[in-house]
Amino acid sequence: METKKIIGILKVSNVDTFNINIEMLKKNNINDIILYSKNLNHLELYNIGKKLKDKNPILKIGYNFKNLSALNTFTYLIENKINLDYIWIENTYVGTNKLKAKEIKAKWLEYKEIFPEIIYIGGLLYSNQIKPLN
Repeated sequence: METKKIIGILKVSNVDTFNINIEMLKKNNINDIILYSKNLNHLELYNIGKKLKDKNPILKIGYNFKNLSALNTFTYLIENKINLDYIWIENTYVGTNKLKAKEIKAKWLEYKEIFPEIIYIGGLLYSNQIKPLN
């Protein structure tokens, strides 16, 4: 039987608000969280999530590294051997560019081979995306 879960998506901008939201999610037994920030780069965001996970090992934490492309995200994770629970990449959509789609898929599969438990959420038509004409 398929299990459904709620994944909290938290924008990291204000430490006080962030801590309040984390406690609210934990209090409601939501232990899966994806962090994103428009103001922080991938290193800053990852360090915040790592500290959070160190304090709360039960949490499953994912990231949306808004400053990295899909290929750069997977390259960064592979080169640094970083195991994440979730990765959400908004700029996964490549339209009809089949070569780029194959490159992203190859990097994804390379990462998944190292860390098979990862869940990849590829964004389509999110912010900063070129919208299809049709």
